[in-house]
Amino acid sequence: MIKKFLVGIFVMVCGLSFCLSGFAGDFTMTGNVDTYGFNQSAFNLRRTAPSGDRGLFTITKLNFDKEFDENAIGSFSFINERIWGGNSATSGNVDVYLNTAYIQVKKDFLSLRVGRQPIVIGSGLLVSKNLSDESPLAGTSVFNYSEMNTFDALMTKLDFSPVVINVGYSKVNEGLTGNSADDVNLVIVDANYMMEDVPVAEVYYVLNQQRKSDTGNAGMRFMSKFFNKAALITEVCYQYYNGVVMPQNKDYMSSRALQLVGVFYLSDFGKKPSVSVDYSHLSENWNPMYENWVAADIVDTLLPNTDADILGAALELQPLEALSFKVRYAYLKLVDSVPVFAVVDTAGNLPWGLYNTTASKGLGQEIDINTKYAFTENTDIGLDLAYYKPGNYFNDREEATQVMLSLSFKF
Repeated sequence: MIKKFLVGIFVMVCGLSFCLSGFAGDFTMTGNVDTYGFNQSAFNLRRTAPSGDRGLFTITKLNFDKEFDENAIGSFSFINERIWGGNSATSGNVDVYLNTAYIQVKKDFLSLRVGRQPIVIGSGLLVSKNLSDESPLAGTSVFNYSEMNTFDALMTKLDFSPVVINVGYSKVNEGLTGNSADDVNLVIVDANYMMEDVPVAEVYYVLNQQRKSDTGNAGMRFMSKFFNKAALITEVCYQYYNGVVMPQNKDYMSSRALQLVGVFYLSDFGKKPSVSVDYSHLSENWNPMYENWVAADIVDTLLPNTDADILGAALELQPLEALSFKVRYAYLKLVDSVPVFAVVDTAGNLPWGLYNTTASKGLGQEIDINTKYAFTENTDIGLDLAYYKPGNYFNDREEATQVMLSLSFKF
């Protein structure tokens, strides 16, 4: 099976090289081979018959970038993901997927990017990660590590420096009926005020369109620097829904989100060591859409980013040039005592399964320790430890732990 996979990669590289050889100039090939070993305990959060998962998974990517001329570039990437062991092993999967494929052309202040591409709006609170159900990691407890997360989109950038405006349209999902009215579409309008290539003020509107079900979002994000030692980042967003039947049997509802992040650098700005404190409020009907915001490692797997108040703090250190540490603490509680993800009486139907729950608001607290060591110029070794103590919302509760060991080779 490994032989078939390597042969497939070789054929893919040779074929793409042949196709690109007709273009003028050279193209650049980069990539990475990432291997993860994980052990997860008590992810059902039950003291009675606790269950978890363990196994290995790999993510292999090949990236090809081409500069056609001073006004046009292309980017293409191919990816293979699979998991050994665990509850949903896919080690037999040798399929290679097209993860990124776009052409970007630029003329004066206008640039146009067409194709499969990454899109990030704001801090990633709403639009950042379009996880694909085609990923072999889908349906597993490590799905959030998948890198198959791009958008099929048309993005237009208007650069009136220091103001930059992005307008885009994405076909997120094709409907099953063949009727375009069943598709899921994303419309984006995003304006940034830039200083030293960093957005210090951002205003955006994002509309997620579905048949008889629209979710609109209007938000703002600001970053302030103080004495070249500290930064305060604020993001607020108002979200509305219409044309759908909500849990409260209303045709129109709204939600709100607030994020505050304060960072203090003990040496130069943007460099470690640093200390940060953050607060997030996600109201009880908040739709996280295509977010990529992680409150804590285990919580990111077990709980959706909705109906929560989250208080966090982190310390980042780099005692050696090749060695860095991050320690993070997060405390979580519900906004509504009966959360929107509690769909069966008082039992929360969450990604891992059905939990025994109570009417309490306490979701618990988590401590994460992330270590990264640059073994060579191209090889990184990581060790991530996570401990989650569930709160009083969970009945018959048991602490959950996760150990994640990673080896990443980039070329």
